[in-house]
Amino acid sequence: TVSIDGNMLVYVSDRSGNFDLWLKRLGPGVQDPDRRLTFHSGEDNSPSISPDGKWLVFISNRTDPKGDIYLMPIEDSVDEEPSETPSAEDAKALTDVALPESDPVWSPDQKSLYFTSEDAKTRGTFIFKLDLNTKDKFQVSKIEAVSPALSRDSQFMVMVARGKKSG
Repeated sequence: TVSIDGNMLVYVSDRSGNFDLWLKRLGPGVQDPDRRLTFHSGEDNSPSISPDGKWLVFISNRTDPKGDIYLMPIEDSVDEEPSETPSAEDAKALTDVALPESDPVWSPDQKSLYFTSEDAKTRGTFIFKLDLNTKDKFQVSKIEAVSPALSRDSQFMVMVARGKKSG
């Protein structure tokens, strides 16, 4: 995933022997070497950089083999040196249910996340919204869907629809 300002890229690599998240600076000239952001033995994937470039959400199976959403700061802003290598404690679980989560994306105002998960009753796959202040989670799609993407003003969402009712 690339930051909105185009200055950084967070990607998944197994060069450490495990799927971890790495930060790459983008721009003209010679850039610093890529920096490893996650160090847990669980697989980390699906990174999404916050609109202000200070936070990262991602999916990890460190506590749930089906995947939970985690939040961590990106401690490497353009104007300052990195404080230290991030540790596993820097990443905070935002979900902890035994249902798989995937495809997290930020709302433009950074108050919410949208993501794919299963409905606990029907086991269908839908788009959900997580309020980052209250931690309330609720289903927003009426049809089965994956891979949400929001317009910059949050007025529209596109998603990959599934099933006969996708139209």
